[in-house]
Amino acid sequence: MERKPIRLKAVQGSLRRAGPSDLPILFNVTETERFLAAIGEPEMVDTLKDARPSCIFMNRTIRVYPSADEFYGMEETIERLVGILPPLDRAA
Repeated sequence: MERKPIRLKAVQGSLRRAGPSDLPILFNVTETERFLAAIGEPEMVDTLKDARPSCIFMNRTIRVYPSADEFYGMEETIERLVGILPPLDRAA
């Protein structure tokens, strides 16, 4: 059975079918790739510049994902979860 190309668009943390010109065509997309596309690219935040996050994250640069920005203080946990997804995809 041949897979058809799917156009995906991240909308409020989930992927939806997009219009023809919204995104490039994705062929044979795995569940891990869909999840990573849904959470988006991380924004690097330097916690040294603000007193409150610097106490929590010990003046480190952290990654904040746009779909999980309301989970304040969970950035390290989310980063660890995102970090284990690609090796799990290769193991399957």
